[in-house]
Amino acid sequence: MSGVTGPLEMLAAYTKEGPARRELIECRGEGVFAPSRGGLHHLGVREPDPEARLRRLEAAGEPVDAVMRKPDGSISVIYGGPTGASGVRIEYVSQAQRSRLERWFETGVLA
Repeated sequence: MSGVTGPLEMLAAYTKEGPARRELIECRGEGVFAPSRGGLHHLGVREPDPEARLRRLEAAGEPVDAVMRKPDGSISVIYGGPTGASGVRIEYVSQAQRSRLERWFETGVLA
């Protein structure tokens, strides 16, 4: 897989009501969130084993737009490539991030 490597800078806003949340993202530059990829970008799901999910996607020849890793190298998010006429991606979010993300959604503090 080729692409952009490095930190990602973005602005994001989330709805507070759940369990399903809406996310509004603003990014600049290139990569998976480039302005040219605007519109309905992805639907997020929790993934208990992102390493295994990535292996399954690759083995099946499914497109993968991005893999975001934490500083320790573990996967935090996988973006599948756009599918169908809508071009919507599936965002696989590591289940290990759940409590951290829920705290962020509720407080606006990402710690």
